[in-house]
Amino acid sequence: MADEEKKADAQQAQPKGSSLISKYALPLGLVMIAVIGALLVFKFVVLPVMGGSDEVQPTTDDLEIPTMIPAAAVALSFDDKYVEVIMEDPDMPASLLMYAVTLICANQDTADLVEKHRPFFENMLLDLHESHTREELKETKSLVKETIQKRALQKANELLGRFEEPSKDVVILDVLHTNFAMTDMM
Repeated sequence: MADEEKKADAQQAQPKGSSLISKYALPLGLVMIAVIGALLVFKFVVLPVMGGSDEVQPTTDDLEIPTMIPAAAVALSFDDKYVEVIMEDPDMPASLLMYAVTLICANQDTADLVEKHRPFFENMLLDLHESHTREELKETKSLVKETIQKRALQKANELLGRFEEPSKDVVILDVLHTNFAMTDMM
């Protein structure tokens, strides 16, 4: 009986909060480790696969792309194109990514230059749209679309630099998707 009283006194002497902390400390620690691991995987695995950093780098240091679209801007549309989507199972029928892109050119001279070299721009857009998995498009479609638009803007201005000296007058201001949809072939 004396032993039972000592155990009861020892339990009353321990604060109740310390048992609560020790009870939840391990699960909370494991959850925090899992969250940190997921963030690290996203930053170092997913983002580089999806196109690297979110920043669009201009073709030259002195070339600034204005945030306002001027009245002289010209929209140049590219027709609907299709690319095959990479499937998880090679025996499955391939899905198609259907896309249409519009380039917002700073002026008519820029639009004429793009039109003159249209095959180069179509090839660049094709390269950016292919090599995506079905799962990637299904789960992060808006992120993939935004990444393609930013990379297309950068690459379009780089292409313009191949045909003419980079200037503030000859520049692509924005890239828009007028169509971006995945369809399954069954």
